[in-house]
Amino acid sequence: MIALGTTLGLWVLPQIFHQQTAPSLTVNDSLWAELASEAAPSEVAEFKSGSFLRSLNLSSTQIQQLRSLRAQYQPQIREQTRNFRATKAEFRQLLASDATNSEIKAQFDEVQKQRQALDQLRLESITSLRDILTAEQRQAFAQQRQERLDQRNQDGPNRRSRRRQGRF
Repeated sequence: MIALGTTLGLWVLPQIFHQQTAPSLTVNDSLWAELASEAAPSEVAEFKSGSFLRSLNLSSTQIQQLRSLRAQYQPQIREQTRNFRATKAEFRQLLASDATNSEIKAQFDEVQKQRQALDQLRLESITSLRDILTAEQRQAFAQQRQERLDQRNQDGPNRRSRRRQGRF
C-alpha cells in the first residue's frame, strides 16, 4: 500500500460518489466493501458516520468532481485488484505444487508487476483527489490520515500481521 493515504482516499471516494446533493454516508458498493475489509473497525465506523467528510466541508462542485473521479478510476481499480488477486492466488498455488523455482520466481515477478500497477492506479486516484481539495482541505485530510495512522499504531504493532495471517 502507498502510505500517502491512498486507501483512505479510496474509502472517501465511494462515500462522496453515491451522494446526490450533500454528503449522505450510506454506501452499498462492492468497492467500499473491498476497501472496508482492509480498514480497522474504528475507521469504518468513522467513514460511515460521515465525520470525515463533514470535516472537509466539500462544496457541491467538489462533490461532483469527486464523483467524476470515481467514475474514471473505480472500474480500473476493480479490474486491477481482480488481476492482482488472481495472480497472487496462482503464485500461492505454485508454492504448494511441484513447480520449479524458476516458475515460482516468474510468477512472483508477475505478482510484483500487478501490485505495482494497482499501486500506480491508487496513487493516480489519490493525487487527483488531492487536486480537487483546497489547501486547507488537503491539510485537514493529511492531519486526519496521520491521526488514523497513529491510532492504528497504538492498536498494537502486530495488528497488521494478525490481519494478514494466511497470506503469503
